[in-house]
Amino acid sequence: MCQSYRKACACGQQTSEIFFGKMVLDEKSIAQVYCPECSRDVDTESNNRVWDNGWVLELNLDVVRTPATMLPETSSGQAGQAGEAGGESRSHSGRSDGSA
Repeated sequence: MCQSYRKACACGQQTSEIFFGKMVLDEKSIAQVYCPECSRDVDTESNNRVWDNGWVLELNLDVVRTPATMLPETSSGQAGQAGEAGGESRSHSGRSDGSA
């Protein structure tokens, strides 16, 4: 099962649609979204940002880490990655008028 959420970008000119696979993460895991226009001034050295076709998702790492602590341990003794559990998020651009 997959859930999608719409979130306006930082400049308010565009809207993203973010898909969360297997419902491991939700909209609280995204702190901010930057469209290709407003992402030009975003720091690329941050470890809590995901870049996708000019769009930037700024993650709320406290929220993202919570599901990871509930995942079963792997043979190496570490909790599985969120991506392994289907908690992957993707950003898709949409126009500010709501059409995709």
